[in-house]
Amino acid sequence: MDGAKDREDLISVIIPVYNKEKYLRKCLDSVLAQTYGNIEVLLVDDASSDKSRDICDEYAKKDTRIHVIHQENRGLSAARNAGIDWAFKNSSSKWITFIDSDDWIDIRFLEELHNAAIQLNVDISICDYIRTKGEAKIAKKPFLYEKYNVEDFYVRQRIVATIACAKLYKKDCFNEIRYPVGKLHEDEFTTYLVLFNSRQIAFVNAPLYLYFINYDSIM
Repeated sequence: MDGAKDREDLISVIIPVYNKEKYLRKCLDSVLAQTYGNIEVLLVDDASSDKSRDICDEYAKKDTRIHVIHQENRGLSAARNAGIDWAFKNSSSKWITFIDSDDWIDIRFLEELHNAAIQLNVDISICDYIRTKGEAKIAKKPFLYEKYNVEDFYVRQRIVATIACAKLYKKDCFNEIRYPVGKLHEDEFTTYLVLFNSRQIAFVNAPLYLYFINYDSIM
C-alpha cells in the first residue's frame, strides 16, 4: 500500500449476495475500479444456490482486499449484519457502505462521498441514484456538496433518505444498530434511526449509485 493510501481512511464495502450470478461481476468490477483506493470488500454469501458463491471466491483469490463470508440462508438483513459485525471485529475501517449485488457504482462514488463527509464534518454522506435497466452515463463535472439537517433532507429526498445504499456511514453509526432479521424492506426500519442519530448529513448532488431495475429482486 503506497503512502497516499496510508493516509486515507479505510472503507468497508459490504455487499450481501444471494443468487445474483448474472449481475455480480459488474457490481464487483465497479467497486474494484473506485478512484478511492483504501477499501476492503466484504462479500456476504447468503447460501446462494447459483454460481454466486463461486464468483465470490474467484474474486477473493484475485484481490486481497476482498473477504468472503459464507453463511446459511437468513435473508438480506442478516447478511448486512454479518458484514457490519465482521467490520467491527476484524477491521480498522472508519467508514462503511452498502451495495446491493445487482447494482453498481460510478468510479467516483466512494471518493466523492468521503470528500463530502470530511469537508462538511458529518458522519453520513449521501448521493443521488439512477434507476436503470442497463448502462447509464454520469456527467464528468465538479459535484456540489450540501449540508442538510436530517429533518429537511428527509422531507426533500424521502426515497434516497430511506434506502440503505447510496450512502457512506461512519462505522460508529452502527455501534448499537442492526437490521431487523426477517422483515422485508428492512431499510425502512433502520435507515431513519441512523440518520436521525446523526442530525446532519452531506449530500452529493449527483447520481453516483446505479440501481438496477431487477424484477426478480425483493424491491
